[in-house]
Amino acid sequence: VKSNIVNFTTQELELENGSIIYLSSDGFIDQNNYERKKYGTAKLISVLEQNLTKNLDMQYKILSKELDNWMDGTEQRDDITLLGVKL
Repeated sequence: VKSNIVNFTTQELELENGSIIYLSSDGFIDQNNYERKKYGTAKLISVLEQNLTKNLDMQYKILSKELDNWMDGTEQRDDITLLGVKL
């Protein structure tokens, strides 16, 4: 018998004013380039860290350009969702 009960635990975080929370699907990190190499988690984290002092609009432009350069004419393989929320 399969149960539909799901147990959740509560986690609390204390974040400073101005902190940014990023939520993402796997689409950005799984996107291939023309060599069929995935973008990767480490690369995305590095780009986010390099640009976290910039406003979210500028971060969006940087990430969009980064993804376009990475794809270099290849087709998008999945949905790509990346949401940044500044507190």
